Amino acid sequence: FANVLAASQSQVLVTAHHSNDLAETLMIRLIRGTSFKGLAGIRRYSQRILTTDQGQGVATDLVRPLLSISKAELLDYAEHFKLEYREDSTNSSRHHLRNRVRQDLLPWLEGENPQFLANLESMTQAAAEAYQANFETYMAQEDQLVLALGENGWILDRPTWRQLSASRRRTFLTIFIEERLIADLGSYNKRLLDQLDQLICDTASPNQGLNLPSEWYVQRNYDQIRIFNRS
Repeated sequence: FANVLAASQSQVLVTAHHSNDLAETLMIRLIRGTSFKGLAGIRRYSQRILTTDQGQGVATDLVRPLLSISKAELLDYAEHFKLEYREDSTNSSRHHLRNRVRQDLLPWLEGENPQFLANLESMTQAAAEAYQANFETYMAQEDQLVLALGENGWILDRPTWRQLSASRRRTFLTIFIEERLIADLGSYNKRLLDQLDQLICDTASPNQGLNLPSEWYVQRNYDQIRIFNRS
């Protein structure tokens, strides 16, 4: 995609992801484990930096206008208007989890409730709106909660974090990880969230440390928690 965008000097990429793709993605995330942000499924609009084979970065507006339309509806449309389309040759293989979800799980769920895809789309939209609302609230307070250490990390202000309610503190920690750390860590889980929350709240030991993935480290010194890369 990046090569085509660069060659055509385009900035918008429109994909044909449909409601079945949305359902498959969310089911896989639930099976493997996901986050608050992950419950939103596939975004209808996002901005990405794609990289060409030559290493050139291409700023891209990624648009998915068909997420409310099912695969069956698209196939009926293509047949009615005699449109040619291509089917990925790996779609029939049961080796991939996505294909097993597509072939086994989704048909069963739709058999239980024919409105399953529409209901799931409504749920992911509600999750996306809830995340966005909490994200906006967090960003309005981030300069009081977090201090950037240039490109090498962050400092969390413990007294300010401890003033938050338990539910808001954990929601804000989730958003901080998702928006500020996930690109460096690669992944995280509930255990990491619990450990960070404990470092904020624990008053017994003023100095504590915590190893993170990819050479990142958490160090608590009294009222500050430093999160930085040790490499």
